[in-house]
Amino acid sequence: MLGTLRRNKNNPLVLFMLGVVALLMVGFGISVQGLEDTAYAARVNGETISESEFMARYGPEYERRQQVEPSYDRKRAEAEGLRRQVLDRMITEKLLAQRARRMGLAVDDEALREAILDMPDFRVNGRFDREQYQRVLRANGQSELMFEQNLRERLLAEKLYAALQGLGVSDRELREAFRRQETQVNLEWVRVPKSAFAPNVGTVTAADVKAWKSEVEDVDGLVTGFYKKNKETRYDVPKKACARHVLVRVDDSVPDDIAAEKEEKIAEAGKKIAAGEPFETVVEEYSEDANKDGGGSLGCFAYEDALPAVADAAFSLKPGQVSPIVQSGFGYHIVKLDRFEEEVRRSLDEVRAEIERELTAEARAKRQARELAVQILQAAGPEVDLSAALEEVKPEQELEVKQTGEFPVDRKYFSDLGFVPELSKVAFGLTEDEPTADAPVETPKGWVAVRLLDRIAPDEDSFASKKDTLENIQVTTKLNDVFAGWQKALQESANVKVNPRVLRYGS
Repeated sequence: MLGTLRRNKNNPLVLFMLGVVALLMVGFGISVQGLEDTAYAARVNGETISESEFMARYGPEYERRQQVEPSYDRKRAEAEGLRRQVLDRMITEKLLAQRARRMGLAVDDEALREAILDMPDFRVNGRFDREQYQRVLRANGQSELMFEQNLRERLLAEKLYAALQGLGVSDRELREAFRRQETQVNLEWVRVPKSAFAPNVGTVTAADVKAWKSEVEDVDGLVTGFYKKNKETRYDVPKKACARHVLVRVDDSVPDDIAAEKEEKIAEAGKKIAAGEPFETVVEEYSEDANKDGGGSLGCFAYEDALPAVADAAFSLKPGQVSPIVQSGFGYHIVKLDRFEEEVRRSLDEVRAEIERELTAEARAKRQARELAVQILQAAGPEVDLSAALEEVKPEQELEVKQTGEFPVDRKYFSDLGFVPELSKVAFGLTEDEPTADAPVETPKGWVAVRLLDRIAPDEDSFASKKDTLENIQVTTKLNDVFAGWQKALQESANVKVNPRVLRYGS
């Protein structure tokens, strides 16, 4: 069994099995604390998971998801908490390895050697190559000692799985799992944005703030989180120039005669601006940039965020002035400065009261948005779809009814809604007799009222072809139940500290 797990380590089923134990982390009381030493990712009962170990696991996992879904990006990873998922999995492996050692399980040097020799990443022409082995480890920032220690622990965890493989499932259980996993649903939904009620919040008084603070558990955490989230855009912002430009494209690959024509073109544009022709008109006639239809706008930018030639030109001007012709790697520019946005340097203590008022207003708007979503659900029913419900409720906000399209029970991400695992749980509890949800579902952008449109039953004839995969998954589920039996003991003994820096997506 141990060898089978290793040989199929990239199989989705095995990945699923390894991922399931991350559920054990729920309730472990893991604390996220910043310590003086920032070179670690986590400490588990005194044993360290280094930051380089974490990145060696996180990087390939991020790339794997991009290969499966090219649109997968940092924002999606942050929404799904990918860094936390990977680190939780590593913490779980560490805990399981510690548990395995207490059970007397071990991985000897020969088993470790076989596992390394069996890894395709270390092979050249089909055979293990030590130089390739060292190159791969260096590329991932790992020493041989670190890699082999981590591999030994992962093999220990696999041994623990192998020791529990005597579990089985009945045919009835398999058929129930088949129907649950193969059934698909289609929902209609309408989102009530939390921001829709922001204009109606009104004045937030000191009493309002006091009441809000009495209703939430971690006021300081919410205020600090808001500050950090908005620091670079509101509270710690460098001076910015708001400008527009005319761009005539040219680079070193352009023949001399064409380059001469480009020089004449930008010079002609400069003369027209000097003669008093509106800058936007010259942009429309001469600019070769994609933003020409927007008057050549470059937006507002900090000095270090722009092309050096453009930044030098913009920051040397006064509002309303136009620069001489400057050249960058993209070509010739004429820059006009519209205005400056002065730098902002405000500490958390300076803005704490302001943030508390804003969070109070946000909570009020959020509550009002939820109340409207509830009204829409109450107006809907077996014979009343969401469009009809909207007509009955007559909200002041302009809301749109959309459909999810068919999706299975394990769907967590929805293109128009974001990462909303709760939606699947709600969806598969709906029936034709009771097609509307009892309560709206909260999403990153607002409250969503959902109603069942269709439930698509699985093709019973396909059960036989999927039976083996289903059996493996159900065995894994039973394994998780066994692990849950250990949870209390692990909770009492686990001492886990996580470095918050490795969970930040800007780092």
